[in-house]
Amino acid sequence: MIRNALLHCVLLGVVAAQAAPLPIDKEELRERRESLAADIADVHEGKRIVVVIRGGPKQTHMGTFSQDQDFFYLTGVSEPNLAMLLVINEDGELERDELLVPPHSRFSAKWDGRFLAPGKRAAEYTGFETVGNVNSLHRTLDELIVIGESSPIVLTNTKPAARLGSTPGKASSTARERKRDRFDGRQSREQQFIAALIKSTPGLKVHSLERFVNQVRPYKSPPEIALIRRSTEIAAEGIGEAMRSCKPGAFEFQLAA
Repeated sequence: MIRNALLHCVLLGVVAAQAAPLPIDKEELRERRESLAADIADVHEGKRIVVVIRGGPKQTHMGTFSQDQDFFYLTGVSEPNLAMLLVINEDGELERDELLVPPHSRFSAKWDGRFLAPGKRAAEYTGFETVGNVNSLHRTLDELIVIGESSPIVLTNTKPAARLGSTPGKASSTARERKRDRFDGRQSREQQFIAALIKSTPGLKVHSLERFVNQVRPYKSPPEIALIRRSTEIAAEGIGEAMRSCKPGAFEFQLAA
């Protein structure tokens, strides 16, 4: 009886869940992408440019999802298995501003909550020009990236992403250790993606997107500063509560709880 009641409460909570609100106004997020496109166009003047970046993958554990930080900075969306596609024409204009998300699944919505789905409604919500199906990304890239006289410049993240609680240096060293492991040998997710692009389009040269994003992320807008202030206030309250709860013999996991 109790078990059924608990399950009923869980289901109600899941069904009532909504897509997470954007932390920054969608117009500011779009301005970030437009500014990024302009910076890239200035460096690769007169070239057609394809920018593609993937968000974090779906986690294998039940903890809180942690989005790729560069992806989050440009999209404001914290959901797994997404991608972002920008196309800049030879005149330096952003002609394609697209977020790609998994198709709607009634099963996933029932158990994991409501996530964005391809279509106009998601585009209006996120501020992207279009929101498409991430499952079509490989076909879209095959159409956009054709080696020839007018081959596009392709930019994506090339270094292992640092998740929350980590650093770029730690992420890179861990990726190197895994690649050197004789019983593993896997590349980072970013390098694997680049290898797949090159395999699909022989002769393709992929450029680093990090150099452009890293130049602008240190400069914070007023809404970002407000978020940072609020998060530090919450952290300070949590630390204060941990200090009040601390006693001889207590464990860290008890304070965290």
